[in-house]
Amino acid sequence: MTNQDDYRSFLMQKPVDFVPLNEKQQINNYNDFKSEDMVSLPYFRNDSGKVIVKLYYPNATEVDLIIQRRTVMLEKQGDYFTCELELADGIYPVMISVNGNSVINQFLPIGVGHNQPVNFIDLINEDDAWAFRNVPHGTVQAAYIHNSVTDEADRIFTYLPAGYDKDRSYDVLFLQHGFGENETAWLSEGRINYIADNLIADSYAEPLIIVMANGMLYRHVDGMVKMMTSDFRNYLTEDIIPYVKKHFHVKDMYIAGLSMGSMQAAITALMNSHLFRGVGLFSGFLSDLITGYKEHIDPARIKELCKGAFLFRGIGDTDRFLPIFEKEDLLVSGFEHTRKIYHGEHEWNVWREMIVDFLKLKEEKKHE
Repeated sequence: MTNQDDYRSFLMQKPVDFVPLNEKQQINNYNDFKSEDMVSLPYFRNDSGKVIVKLYYPNATEVDLIIQRRTVMLEKQGDYFTCELELADGIYPVMISVNGNSVINQFLPIGVGHNQPVNFIDLINEDDAWAFRNVPHGTVQAAYIHNSVTDEADRIFTYLPAGYDKDRSYDVLFLQHGFGENETAWLSEGRINYIADNLIADSYAEPLIIVMANGMLYRHVDGMVKMMTSDFRNYLTEDIIPYVKKHFHVKDMYIAGLSMGSMQAAITALMNSHLFRGVGLFSGFLSDLITGYKEHIDPARIKELCKGAFLFRGIGDTDRFLPIFEKEDLLVSGFEHTRKIYHGEHEWNVWREMIVDFLKLKEEKKHE
């Protein structure tokens, strides 16, 4: 039996949303809440175009925000610490330091990067391809499958387009994240579900299925942790693809990834060129720069891949890996492929643009 005092205690806990006090009271009659118990929006763009960051740390004495390789000291205003930033629209990873301690802020958006949870600020224009729009929306479902590489259960996410018909065949895109991220990255930071929704609604893409898996593969060997990211191809071909074909009607298959995920996409496609109609390497490489795996780097394999599938390569103009990308131009010299340089660094602002272009290119190639 529910204890009435326990229930009241539960209701009196500090809310973790950002609804203004008066609206919260009107909806739920929470008259016992005081204004200092409420948490304001953590960031917003004001009328002058500045971005105001407002973080709730009532017991802190010093709060710093690390953004774009600079440290901004926030000003204490009551229970809040605030600052004003000049930022263009885009996504910005941030670190929060409270009294000298690095923390995750529970009110800022949270993703995964550098093998840990990370905060970010996301400033989205309503015209962006990744904005939430009033269009039909697909769904994202999670499933746990056996990973034969790590001998563990792993989660995969699958985007299904609006109006998904279980009796219809769809193209499937296997989309991979970068190093230190996981299967959530293309959803939280990449906003791939909204991108797909919008491109489909605008007739830039046909309805498709998108599958996202964890590419950070490790296995414990003799008391040591062994990185096995280059073995992702086995996980995909032996576990993920069979699962997908068992549960969905698959038409053509495509593979793409960013950074480390691009290496995994390249290895998988070059070792299994018959499987894919298109390959996307975002800030990406044919070579495996992490483990040094080289068996797939073969002119004959590259020729075979480019003959049966389209190859898309892209990178930012200030990406620190641009010299490696340019060096790899020699590997695909003479083979038909798409190469594009974007404005930006090794970052989600670039990768969001790349997946938009890749999906549009996929549609163009299908109708050539």
